[in-house]
Amino acid sequence: QLVCVCMPTALGDAATSSADPLIPSESAGCLTMHFEAHPTLGAVLRMEAASAPITDEAIDLLERYSLRACERGEKFGVLWDLRQCQVPGMRQTWRCIRWGTEHK
Repeated sequence: QLVCVCMPTALGDAATSSADPLIPSESAGCLTMHFEAHPTLGAVLRMEAASAPITDEAIDLLERYSLRACERGEKFGVLWDLRQCQVPGMRQTWRCIRWGTEHK
């Protein structure tokens, strides 16, 4: 079961400071993915978007990395840091929606 956690920016920034990686971080295009064990938050899937266009490679990473985290069979929180994210195209949006409904 996927549990989404909305955190204030200050808590989101604190989540990155003392976390231990559970899966090595990866980047593609505007997206960097992290899966970390945080001392107070537990396992957290953290996604950071940079101020750049969203590419198909970034969507590939989002899908592949999220599936790796889910396949571990553990409960985890999700932190989306979209403060710098640009708006995705419709094709990319529908691709994410399809992937999400296939892997719910």
